[in-house]
Amino acid sequence: MPTSDQVHAAVTAYGAAYAARDRAAFLALFTPDAVQVDPYPAPANVGHEAIGGFFDNAMNMGPDMTLNVERTIVCGDTAAVDFNLRVTSDGMRVGFSGIDVFTVNDAGLITNILAYWDPSTIGPVAD
Repeated sequence: MPTSDQVHAAVTAYGAAYAARDRAAFLALFTPDAVQVDPYPAPANVGHEAIGGFFDNAMNMGPDMTLNVERTIVCGDTAAVDFNLRVTSDGMRVGFSGIDVFTVNDAGLITNILAYWDPSTIGPVAD
């Protein structure tokens, strides 16, 4: 089982790669057969190619997108991450909040992410 520090490090690196818009660093955090569901119960993205497609789509939402981690709770090989995302779309600042559940292996790589957020809650926000 990974240490708490390994799980925290994977989550922190995920947020940093996302913020830096660094596709290679982002994908390097995942096992080759990792599974990502965002948002649950959407079809799973399995493996680097599919997760890379998710990353590309996310980065295309807007050049000023920010992912803010409010709180991370680690339990064993998993972390529950309370987050909010903000982006300017069509001249309006919009966002939503959710919970990502990460599973990390003994090597400190992400094997699974389940994202829980409600698309109907995307709406105007004030940063």
